Amino acid sequence: MKLMPADAWLQTYDRPLLNSRVAIADPANPDQEWAFYLRLRLTDSDLATTPLTLSPVAMTTTLIVRDAGVVLRYPVVLEPLTAPIAAWRIRYQGEPDRQEARREWRNDQDRFTGWLRTFETEATEWIATTSYDFSPSALRFFAPWSLAPDTLVVTRWQLDNDRIEGTLRVIRQEPAPLWWNKQQGYATVGEWAHLTEPMRYRWRTYCWRHQPDKARS
Repeated sequence: MKLMPADAWLQTYDRPLLNSRVAIADPANPDQEWAFYLRLRLTDSDLATTPLTLSPVAMTTTLIVRDAGVVLRYPVVLEPLTAPIAAWRIRYQGEPDRQEARREWRNDQDRFTGWLRTFETEATEWIATTSYDFSPSALRFFAPWSLAPDTLVVTRWQLDNDRIEGTLRVIRQEPAPLWWNKQQGYATVGEWAHLTEPMRYRWRTYCWRHQPDKARS
């Protein structure tokens, strides 16, 4: 199937998809696919944790989106990231000006909103999350302490008029500390290590409601 150009992408989706079930074709075996959820956007890149077992080198392949019975394919490049888990940066190979036009969908990286209560060992702490990296599988948050990769944190969070409970696994922390709300801590990225299906539905609904563009409207 012919790869879709950037114009076709923009005609199909007038805004970045918050969460989509997509697939990546194995560069060595195009008939083999690995499916996962990903926040699609045309800024510069997306972080996805995938079960791909590939050589740790950058390579080009195809991102596959199945929507309403239509199969869309887009050229992308996979860039491996240094992490204890299989993390890959997926970069859409579209026109630079098209990518630049989508930067409006990003929030300021140092802006954190909302509160997330976590329980680590026997201590109870508070950390803040942000709408910058909301997705069905991961989120970016401010943690007032240092967390090693793969640390599991039990979480309870009040979502509007609902509540979500689950377990987060730390993917990475920025090495340089920062100040937020008169407190020093670290920008942290975590993924949901355990989330029941009802909780996952609540989380995805919350993500959809709190997209950056919706917050400004």
